[in-house]
Amino acid sequence: IAFAQRIHLKLADFDPESSIPSVAANRSVSAYDPFEPMHFIVQLRGPKQLTDDAFLDKLGVRIAAYVPDNAWVVEGYAADLPALQSWNRSRWTSVFQSAFKLSPELARENFKSTERIAELFSGQHRATITLFDGKVPEGIISRANETGVEILDVSKEGPRWLLEVRGALESIKKLAKIEDVAFIEPASEASFRNDVTCWVVQSNIFGSTPIWAKGIHGEGQVAGLIDGALYKAHDVFRDPNNGNIPGPTHRKLIAYFSSSGQNGGDTHGTH
Repeated sequence: IAFAQRIHLKLADFDPESSIPSVAANRSVSAYDPFEPMHFIVQLRGPKQLTDDAFLDKLGVRIAAYVPDNAWVVEGYAADLPALQSWNRSRWTSVFQSAFKLSPELARENFKSTERIAELFSGQHRATITLFDGKVPEGIISRANETGVEILDVSKEGPRWLLEVRGALESIKKLAKIEDVAFIEPASEASFRNDVTCWVVQSNIFGSTPIWAKGIHGEGQVAGLIDGALYKAHDVFRDPNNGNIPGPTHRKLIAYFSSSGQNGGDTHGTH
């Protein structure tokens, strides 16, 4: 059985030894600055080995992301491309084109909220831009401002930064040419679901809430939680009457312990 012959991108699913997806000229990388880092996609022959890491380290190439099947996006310089292409472990190596970073859904948004629908009618699109791990957002923000793309939100998820932007679709797509950008997709549409899913954890039977039926709603009860840090200034937790310090007098947080400090961590525990 052949091992990992196909590459699965949002743009296309293909075997590079049989066919390669065509890329429009305005979505391809054709000019290389020899002094600036750039990204390549490398599919290996057979499972990845420690010697592969050693080769890339010696070449000075950094692994940036995994691509199924058995392929990696790596960061190096234009001068590294011939060595990667002639490497006996490489099944296929190519420049990581900006077209590879664009979700096909960018042209097929289907929203329900009046706000998002109105934006589309006015020619405005919202997108989420994910950067490669370790890259910082300042350069993207500057380029977006130059092209009239509005920055709505900047947040960090683990080792990578995410930006939510709004602007003309073509202007947003042009940001894929920035090397630090890993992927661009439509920004998700927020919707309320808690009011119609309360039965899931109580019975997993639609509409059945046996815990509430027994009069158990949470009043006068203490819950223990193990998770990431808590954003104590959130409206449902904040107590302005005691300096918002957890303890017996706090209206919500009777105790709080954290290995990352009272205000450290990723605030996932707020959920």
